[in-house]
Amino acid sequence: MAEMLRTVLDNPKKKSEIYTGIPEQKKLALLIEYGLLEETKLFKKNTKLISITEKGINVLKAYDVLQKTIAGETIEENHRTPKTIPLKTSDIKN
Repeated sequence: MAEMLRTVLDNPKKKSEIYTGIPEQKKLALLIEYGLLEETKLFKKNTKLISITEKGINVLKAYDVLQKTIAGETIEENHRTPKTIPLKTSDIKN
């Protein structure tokens, strides 16, 4: 579902006709129901346009942070140099 959100984010106002498969239609319906996407009907044609909501954008951001966390990264780690802890000679045991 994250891929579908990302596709809509990258291609605003994409026609919903692209999501013609039944699994895609079910995912799309769920994302609309959850308020992550919104559907707008065109008056001239029997076409619906799909756009991502602010809530959907926030979910994608949270998903990206979660993926980085699972991969063992954090946002702070990307911007810091590794810290080393100096050892005293009294800390070394024979």
